[in-house]
Amino acid sequence: SSDLDKVRLIPSGMSVLLETDFGLTVQYDWEQYLVVMVPDSFKGKTCGLCGNFNGRDDDDLALPNGSPAASVSVLGKSWRVSGVAADATCRDECDGECGKCEGSFLERLAGKVFCGLLAQVMNGPLRECSAVIPKNIYHDYCMYDVCMGKGMKKFLCDTLHVYTDACQRANFQVLNWRGLAGCRK
Repeated sequence: SSDLDKVRLIPSGMSVLLETDFGLTVQYDWEQYLVVMVPDSFKGKTCGLCGNFNGRDDDDLALPNGSPAASVSVLGKSWRVSGVAADATCRDECDGECGKCEGSFLERLAGKVFCGLLAQVMNGPLRECSAVIPKNIYHDYCMYDVCMGKGMKKFLCDTLHVYTDACQRANFQVLNWRGLAGCRK
């Protein structure tokens, strides 16, 4: 096999898919979702920002020396590739508190109602797929982004597009969900 067969870039719906000859798959929607998948043969053999793939969540935030990272920001800095020129659009720290959303009761309630629509679509038109491809992480991201005020309707539709791409790649039948969710074609 030639070097050209080792990595493939494939358009997939609204995303691009990178596939390697050893089973690594990366899906990116050009904006906010990055999904990395490796075959089971890599269980317990990975490290870095995506964790160690040992089936436990409590030890994934590890520095290169194996000790736990004090924060996600520290984790990111520790795995940075050395010698790469700085990018003016990237920062190590967040403005305010990273990763926490302390919305009001009404904002949290709105998020539950709105992200409940995501679950309704996944349990309806996407039900065949959602029985196999976990949907809870998509719901968690929805709740976080709604709380952070990133535009509920756009986020719902973007989330469903990415999930639909994953379902179609796994050869599941996807029924028309756009009308139920109110998303444009």
